[in-house]
Amino acid sequence: MPDAKDIKIDQNRKILIYGPTGSGKTKLFTSIPGKKLLYLFDPGGLITIAGCDNLSYRPFFPEQVLGLKTTLKGRLETKGAKRHEPTVYIDFERDVETELENGFKDFDVIGFDSLSTLSLIVMDRILFLQGRWGKVPELSDYNIAGDSIVNLFRSVLAIQDKIIYVTAHDDLVQDSISKKVITRLDVIKNLRRLLPRLVSDVWISSAESTPDKGDTFTIQTMPTREHPHAKNSFNLPLYVDVTVKGSGGGYQNLLNTKGGK
Repeated sequence: MPDAKDIKIDQNRKILIYGPTGSGKTKLFTSIPGKKLLYLFDPGGLITIAGCDNLSYRPFFPEQVLGLKTTLKGRLETKGAKRHEPTVYIDFERDVETELENGFKDFDVIGFDSLSTLSLIVMDRILFLQGRWGKVPELSDYNIAGDSIVNLFRSVLAIQDKIIYVTAHDDLVQDSISKKVITRLDVIKNLRRLLPRLVSDVWISSAESTPDKGDTFTIQTMPTREHPHAKNSFNLPLYVDVTVKGSGGGYQNLLNTKGGK
């Protein structure tokens, strides 16, 4: 029977981080100690990880969709479009299943960048299977896509003694009650509702550029009215500077700031 005293806290972090493009999410991943595997869905991430040590990556980029045209009424016209079976998600799922069988034994940190793009890849697959390729997704499509991704991550997040790091983009929406514009996780609704419950940490990333300090990257680690899902298992203050500076900064700043110091 497992003994709770044997749990290695720092090796079992399950992190979800979201924010705008260019806010340092992928860069922070590169600064985590240990041998890393990154499932990369955003082609732009190649620039960020270029030249990084101890980092293997597996690209699963969205497939080209040629010939689709948007009409003035906002509908997709598929006539003459090149139709092919989307297989990126199947290839990705097969790769993850193989690694799960082996417990990701060759890696200490597993990253997924980004969940927002993965959602689009899953939706391509679902619409194809439903015989509505190129059409506007319906509510049932979003439910199927969200459930598919949640089920996959339930298995991934159950891995012990591995850091799991998942990125996503954010989205500006107007609250239906207060009418205030708020920032939220830019993923499918049921995924946005369930995934934060499965992880140990939810962080919101942001970036600022000033003449004296240059580019500075910060994460929010505790809940506020604007970001009610934020949480952290490090006992961190509300905001932490995670700017990567050469071989320092980044994730090491989190470890140095543990305890709210």
